Formats: sequence, structure tokens, C-alpha cells
Amino acid sequence: MTFRSDPRLEGYAGTRAVITGGLGLIGSAIARRLVALGAEVLLVDSMIPEYGGNSANIAHIRDRVSVNIADIRGGYALRHLLSGQDFLFNLATQTSHLDSMSAPEEDLAINYTAQLQLLEACREVNPGIAIVHAGTRQIYGRPEYLPVDERHSLRPVYVDDAPEALIYAAVTPDAEGLALNVGGEKPYSLAALAEAIIDANGGGKYEIREFPPERKRIDIGDFLTDDTRFRGLCGWCPRIGLADGLRRSLDYYRVHLKSYL
Repeated sequence: MTFRSDPRLEGYAGTRAVITGGLGLIGSAIARRLVALGAEVLLVDSMIPEYGGNSANIAHIRDRVSVNIADIRGGYALRHLLSGQDFLFNLATQTSHLDSMSAPEEDLAINYTAQLQLLEACREVNPGIAIVHAGTRQIYGRPEYLPVDERHSLRPVYVDDAPEALIYAAVTPDAEGLALNVGGEKPYSLAALAEAIIDANGGGKYEIREFPPERKRIDIGDFLTDDTRFRGLCGWCPRIGLADGLRRSLDYYRVHLKSYL
């Protein structure tokens, strides 16, 4: 993916950045971009099964990043890892809403207690570090109106575009302390997405099944993000359209699928 030149991003050269959840899909994509910008990158990941961490995600930059297998729970390793870092991209979370109901104590430990310990470690050893947290649309609950903007009440996208948004956020002073939306260019229904995947694949079919009851309980329905504020503050917009993104994803997994089974 070719990115435009931006003086703000040139400031990453020579800086140090730590990414928690760094071996996941988004974390590894941030790492690739930061490495290209000349940053020294440390990836921290617990590698808990089913949480998305996979060393295959950094295969092309493995010799250009440092990796520390550590769990942010307890905070014991955090003080050492955070010391001297300029940026923290925090993606170390438990993201399954079903698991949050079946194992609430573990969800509390990872998504609340550990996050507080992470912030306390920053306050103790590196209070000037710039922190970017990644969130989820689920915090809005079932939308009261569409598109959803940052004023919506809280009731608790191609992959290279999402990390690029976080990288812009970290060097945008006006975004400091704000919770901001990031989205794509236009909405797609699930059926339209299925058709787009078939088109990108050059063939195939899909079938419609009944919505699983256990997922229907936590599904928030149709969702359309209004990210006007983020684009205005950070000067970011997605670069990869759905068709091209699906084609690139399919091409990648045709070659590397065994690493994700």
C-alpha cells in the first residue's frame, strides 16, 4: 500500500513505540507502518490462544522489531517495557462480547483492571508518553440514530487504513483526550459484503442462516459511523476500497492460510 507523504508522520523517524497486542491483526499492521516510518518498535503480546496473536503477522518485519511475550495483567513487566518509549498504541484487550458474559471475571481483569495498571505504569515511569487506545463500535450499544457520531450515548476498517488512523491520532495534538470515530467511505449490508467477496474471489456462493441466538443477544444491529470529526482533526481518510481490500486479503490468505489454522 502506498501512503502519501506527510510532514507530521516524518516525525516518527528515530522515535520509540510500544504496541500492546502487537502480534494481532491491527497491532502488526501498525508495526509495519511505524517501521516504514523509521521508528524503533517493541511489540508486546500475551499470545493467549484465540485472542488473535500470530507471529505470521510480522513475518516480513521480524528482524526489524523487538517482541516481548508478556501479559499486561499484573503490570509487572510494564514498567521496564514502557520506560523510554515515545508512543504507546494499546490494543491489548479481550474483544469477544460472548466471552465477556461467559467469563466476566477474566474480561474484567483484562479490559478494566489491566488497563488501569497499564496507565498507572505510564504515570510512574513515563508520564509524557503519547497513548492511543483502540475501541469498538459496541460501546455505543444499539444505535439511536445513523450515522453514529461522538455525541451518541454510550451503552457498553481495509486493515492498513485503521492503523494509519491511529498513527495520525498519536501526532495530532487536537485529538488528545478525545474519543473519536473511524470509519469507511460508505456502508455495506452483510449480503452486499458476501457478494463483494464472491466477486473478489472470482466465484462462489453463500447461504443465509438463522442468526445464532447467543449472538443475537449482544448484536447491536445496523451501524454506520460518522467520522467527520476525526477526519477534520487528523487529516486522515481511508485509501483502500472494499473490492481492492478483499482482493488483497484473499491473495494473502491463499499464500499464508496454513499459518492461521
